[in-house]
Amino acid sequence: MKWKRTVLLVLIMAVVGTTAAMADDVYETFKAKKLSVTVNGKTLDKPALQVTNGSVMIPLEQMKDTVQAMVEQSGDKVTIYKPNVHMLLIIEGKDRVVHFGSVTNGKGKKVDFTIHTQVDNLRKPIKNMKFEIFDPNGKSVHHTIFPISSEDADSGIFWLNVPVSVQFDLKGDYTIKAYMQYEEPGEYFLVSEKVIKSK
Repeated sequence: MKWKRTVLLVLIMAVVGTTAAMADDVYETFKAKKLSVTVNGKTLDKPALQVTNGSVMIPLEQMKDTVQAMVEQSGDKVTIYKPNVHMLLIIEGKDRVVHFGSVTNGKGKKVDFTIHTQVDNLRKPIKNMKFEIFDPNGKSVHHTIFPISSEDADSGIFWLNVPVSVQFDLKGDYTIKAYMQYEEPGEYFLVSEKVIKSK
């Protein structure tokens, strides 16, 4: 998690403007150098901007999913909210509860499990949370939306138990993504990810 805090700090210190700041004329105005940015092996679509004094500006729109934060822009002010969202995967048996992170794939066989989710450090109330699971090819195989009560949203600390039933037909990484929404209708912000290995 240390790298996420570092990237957040870089964003707060270095980001100026929004995607428009990445236009070619801005590169010329600032006499800037384009830099490729890679986070955890994934290269951002748009380059960063290194200006003559050595500062590096990273496109905010590109980074919000990478740092898994909620981002608001109002005029010349950018606000970043980074709640703590922890997901624990549980299979409940007759006489025991099993935590897991991998499965054996098998066509036609569904796995029933629960995503036990703890949320804290929520600095701004939200309306909904969405949980979506993607197969190794990036195809969505499950999604669920949970309304958040005003009491939980205002307290900033709550727990959710999300029941899921998924067929793990492919080998590879299935990714669970958790999103938060401020208002309806409105954008969903990615705030947490967890991987299930299908062997």
